[in-house]
Amino acid sequence: MRTLHTTATNWLNMIPKDLTTLKRTLDNIKDPLFRYFEREVNTGYQLLNTIREDLNHIVLVCESQRKPTNYLRNLMSDLVKGILPSNWRRYTVPKGLTVLQWNLNIWLGGMFVPEAYITATRQFVAQANNWSLEELALEVTIANGPDDRLTIDDCSFGIKGLRLQGAQCLDNKLELTATISTDLIEPGTIHSGEGKVTLPVYLNQTRTELLFTVDMATRGEAAGREHRFYERGVAFLASSLSG
Repeated sequence: MRTLHTTATNWLNMIPKDLTTLKRTLDNIKDPLFRYFEREVNTGYQLLNTIREDLNHIVLVCESQRKPTNYLRNLMSDLVKGILPSNWRRYTVPKGLTVLQWNLNIWLGGMFVPEAYITATRQFVAQANNWSLEELALEVTIANGPDDRLTIDDCSFGIKGLRLQGAQCLDNKLELTATISTDLIEPGTIHSGEGKVTLPVYLNQTRTELLFTVDMATRGEAAGREHRFYERGVAFLASSLSG
């Protein structure tokens, strides 16, 4: 109980006390990206309130100022074992993820509904240019390194934190490699275009949640033999979390 009291108190000091929600206007409510991030922020706001309320109740129970309910008993049992409580699972994570791993900072893979972000970018570009969604194609441009700065135009969006498994990317072309995975450090851009091989983008290393697919050109010995990328299981990961 003393350990749990210390842990709950430390977590309460670490996480924000409040989260400012987005303000709607007649103009921004028409924006698909605003509507997406509004849902994300509102979900985060509700989750933060749940976590803070649960932790505050746990502190009171440990101080004998509150009687434990069945919900709090189960919650405390999960936290003592390092298990992520079911009521805190508001977005998809690997099944065996511990409560400590759950606190990692991630980008696309850390969103509550990451696939909806990609949909919102498509809607934004289509709406801004008076195009239909069927006219759009997804293309990813990957920087070669920290010194390679990409230009992001009005139809492009930067993404951080992607990892590439089973291949490496140079000059925005894929080639097979013995390296298990490669960090894609710099933000890429998403815009219309065509590619040579279609690769999946998974939420995390479990590969159970497919977010979307991207088309990439190939190079090296695998150029023209795209089936080798599929045989090797080459894929992008939005998060390095695993079960």
